[in-house]
Amino acid sequence: MADIIRCPSCQRQLQVPDNFAGQKVQCPKCAATFVAAGPLGALPQREALEQPPPDWEPSRRARRRPDDDDDDYDEDYGDRYTRRNYLPHRGTAILTLGILSLVICWPVLGPIAWIMGNTDLKEIRAGRMDPEGEGYTNAGRICGIVATCVGYTAVCLWLFVIFGMAGVGGFR
Repeated sequence: MADIIRCPSCQRQLQVPDNFAGQKVQCPKCAATFVAAGPLGALPQREALEQPPPDWEPSRRARRRPDDDDDDYDEDYGDRYTRRNYLPHRGTAILTLGILSLVICWPVLGPIAWIMGNTDLKEIRAGRMDPEGEGYTNAGRICGIVATCVGYTAVCLWLFVIFGMAGVGGFR
């Protein structure tokens, strides 16, 4: 006989067969994964749920301290929650590199800000890096792109003018 349970994310009622009791199931509406309650709402033992896969090695940031709560979230930002196991964002560093590339040293700092920005945005969108720095990261990346493109365009125009004035290439 199938039990009717609710998805903890979207509260949709789902009919789950008894043989899936205590196993992870996925909601077809919101794609949230959760453990299906067995008969009379019984859940499997907590230790069985918290066992990591055999090849899993936690990062230093993701290791739990004995005094941690049971959830995976910290309340660092008031009413918003942030995950503990996110890598810290480098948005301010990328923004600084992007601004400096606009002002000085565009051939070096522009591509660095561009590449670091692309890499960090991929990590943020994949859910491995703190999303708080997405705005700074994107702004620094754009500054790096602009500085690189404007700088190399200026050098090309300068070379065109210099060689054109010298008569190289048959401009006379």
